[in-house]
Amino acid sequence: MGRKSSVILHGDARHEWNAHQRGGFITLMLWQGAKLSSKDVARLCVMSRQGAEKMMIILSAALPIDNPDGKWQWMIKDE
Repeated sequence: MGRKSSVILHGDARHEWNAHQRGGFITLMLWQGAKLSSKDVARLCVMSRQGAEKMMIILSAALPIDNPDGKWQWMIKDE
């Protein structure tokens, strides 16, 4: 992932997040420069890998997100 991920602590409510909260959290991480596999997304959002893959495909249809080499990342504009 490039940087240390946070550990899900006792009492962490990520498993109760709705789709908008999960999508917003991952979008923010990508916008800040993180490069995440679908497995990383699933772990961070406490969801299945298949659910994470589906969410990322939906997000990539609306946002400048790409998946080169199996890592989701914010598209960088060529200068």
